Amino acid sequence: MLIPYASAMPNKECQEILDRYYMGWRYLLSPASVASVGPRNRELMYERGYAIDNGVFAYHKKGVPFDEKAFFRLLDRYAEGADWIVIPDSVGNWEETISMFMIWVNKLFCYHKPLMLVAQDGCEENDFREIRGICANGHRMIEGGIGIFVGGSDEFKLSQGGNISRVCAEYGTWCHIGRVNSIDRVRICDAWGATSFDGSGVSRFSKTAGYLSSEMRRLSRQVRLFQ
Repeated sequence: MLIPYASAMPNKECQEILDRYYMGWRYLLSPASVASVGPRNRELMYERGYAIDNGVFAYHKKGVPFDEKAFFRLLDRYAEGADWIVIPDSVGNWEETISMFMIWVNKLFCYHKPLMLVAQDGCEENDFREIRGICANGHRMIEGGIGIFVGGSDEFKLSQGGNISRVCAEYGTWCHIGRVNSIDRVRICDAWGATSFDGSGVSRFSKTAGYLSSEMRRLSRQVRLFQ
C-alpha cells in the first residue's frame, strides 16, 4: 500500500480533514520545518510515524546554504524513531550529489536507520548505472539497503519515476516520490509501484488535504478488495 507523508506539519484544520478521510498519513521532518513541531504535533509524529528529510530543497528555494548543524540537531533528537533519513544532496546536480554520497553515508550510518539517496536529473544514464553500482561500506548501494528519494525537476520525475520505482522493486528497496500535491500525481505514484510520496499541500490547504486524503482512502479500499 502506498504510504503518504505530509512534508510539513499540518495546521489544525488540515489535520482534522486528513484524519476524517484517511488515518494513514505520516510526516516528513526537515531542519527547515522542525520549528513548527509543538507538543501536539510531536505526539502525532510518534503515534503515526515520520521520516527525516535533509531540507536541502527548502534551503535552495530560499537561496541560503544548507545548515549542516541544524540537520544533525534534528537527527540527534528524532532519528531514533524515524522510518528513514534522506542523505544531503545538491539540488539539480547529480554529479555533485554522487560525490557527496560516500562522505555523508559514513556520517549517517551511526544512526542505524535506512538511508535514502536523492535521484536527480542525469542519474538515468546507462540504466541507472551509478544507482545500481555505488559501493557503501562494502555493499553495492541498493543491494546494501540504500533507498531512493526521487527528486529533480518535474520533467525528470515524470519521465523517470516509474523506471526508478522498477529498479528499487528489483532490489527490494524503498522508493519515495517527492513533491506530490495532486490526485493525478498520487495515482501516478501508485501505478509506478512506489513505496511512498510526500507533499506540502495537504498541510497548508484544506481542499488539497481533502482531495488527497479521499484518494488515499479509495486506494486503501481497493487494496483490501483485492487481498
